[in-house]
Amino acid sequence: MAVANSTTQIIMPGLDAAIQSNLNTALNSNTTLQSVLASVGNIPLKVVKPVTVKLDTTQYWVRPANTLSSVEVILVGGGGGGGQGHSSGHSGGGGGGGQVVRRNVDIASVPVGQGILVTIGTGGNAVGGSGNTNGGTGTASTFGTFLTAGGGGGGAGYGQHSPQSVGSTGGGGSRNSHSGAGGGGGAGGAGGHANCSFNHYNWYIRAGHSSHSPTGDEGVSAGGQGQCAASSSSQGCCGGDGGPGLYGFGGGGGGGGHHGPGAAGNGGGVGGNAVGYSPNGCNGAQGIDGTGGGGGGADNGCTSGRGGNGTCVITYWLKETA
Repeated sequence: MAVANSTTQIIMPGLDAAIQSNLNTALNSNTTLQSVLASVGNIPLKVVKPVTVKLDTTQYWVRPANTLSSVEVILVGGGGGGGQGHSSGHSGGGGGGGQVVRRNVDIASVPVGQGILVTIGTGGNAVGGSGNTNGGTGTASTFGTFLTAGGGGGGAGYGQHSPQSVGSTGGGGSRNSHSGAGGGGGAGGAGGHANCSFNHYNWYIRAGHSSHSPTGDEGVSAGGQGQCAASSSSQGCCGGDGGPGLYGFGGGGGGGGHHGPGAAGNGGGVGGNAVGYSPNGCNGAQGIDGTGGGGGGADNGCTSGRGGNGTCVITYWLKETA
């Protein structure tokens, strides 16, 4: 319906001049779009229909016929693997979620029927054994030469700081026995710090190791800090929770903790814990493929979770003639 003394315009990427003009005319009149089109020469009504595809493996996406020249892309890098601690009460941080980037991409230079190579980043490696080892860093995802989303950083091993990464960084490692490690950063928020609930004496609880800041400029966050229970007795130290994801992707992995594991962000893996080896055991859980979630950190000399592979979600618009 028209609004007095005002003019409204619809701006949509990829619409040709005829469609744009007809939409604006109809919006600012009391008539129907079909009537407007008839009055200017019976131009066929063109309708655009969105179509969404999700690619979880490296492949070519071929531009279909009758598509607009702009597509929306959500691109997610591979998540980082969780870190590991070599003995009882030594915990590794959760892996950072892969970077999440959302863009409207102009593909006018790509002819109909031609493919754009979509590379899906792989999750960072899990770690285990007798070392205090950082988890592997995830690899980047790409949408042709138009867009890149970096991989998440590996969670820190016991006594380590998490490595720097383009995607969200992993959680910091614990320090001393009976401690907890930080949760991995998520695309939508920072990873949680490890926490100790008993704290019989204040000097028992000290900060553990921290996380670097990610180098990516969007869709990334830093991991949480580990804790140190400076005592031979348990202080109820749990791993930090993984940071939340963005659009359902790129959540951080939970940190390992002696008393309890950190929870996972969107697509991330739960951390491992030493007490009772349940409900998740001392191994960290794997990040979910197709989400770029970080892997869970491990406790007690067990194996961390590897990061989840990334993904690419493409929404394009088909032009239909009525």
